[in-house]
Amino acid sequence: MVSPYTRLLSRFPFTLLLRLFMIHPKPDLPVLFPNGPSVNPIHDWASRIQELGKEVESCFVQEIKYCKCTTSQLHEFLLVRVRHQATSNDAYLAVDRSPRSSLEPIHSPTDEIIQAARISSFTVPAYDRVVVSHDGTERCVTDHQGKFDVIASMTFGQSTPPNLIYFATLADVVSAYAKYRVKQNQCYWFAFSI
Repeated sequence: MVSPYTRLLSRFPFTLLLRLFMIHPKPDLPVLFPNGPSVNPIHDWASRIQELGKEVESCFVQEIKYCKCTTSQLHEFLLVRVRHQATSNDAYLAVDRSPRSSLEPIHSPTDEIIQAARISSFTVPAYDRVVVSHDGTERCVTDHQGKFDVIASMTFGQSTPPNLIYFATLADVVSAYAKYRVKQNQCYWFAFSI
């Protein structure tokens, strides 16, 4: 007859191996882990993050990279890695600013340069956006940027990473602070301010 203690010990290595190699499913948070391409104005995205409250309390910013495109557009943006602590899944965000004309939508950073030449020193509404990775990779949110260099990066320690709600609020406040101006409040200012 096998004792309950022996039975428990015989299961231990198998249970431990299952826990070590278990793949966590993607959390049910479409604002951070969407099923398809996701491009959102910062204010809308930040509002949705803030409304979730407790559901995103276990989401922390792990790393922020300040990036500069190496093509002629020299666009700057932030690349943010967020971790859902409960499942250890990472989400990637690209955060940037472009001018927004009421007549023409902005589709890419190249459009920003064209519009910047048209508006010169005029103040226009800004299109501040968050591109959210739908496949859990950095490449998903940086492909549209083209080639870029990482100018600076900040990695947060395990004991004090900022909560995603704080980051969303900060991005929303910086976005609301100033309209787009080519010489003062463009993509460089926006990324650096955050």
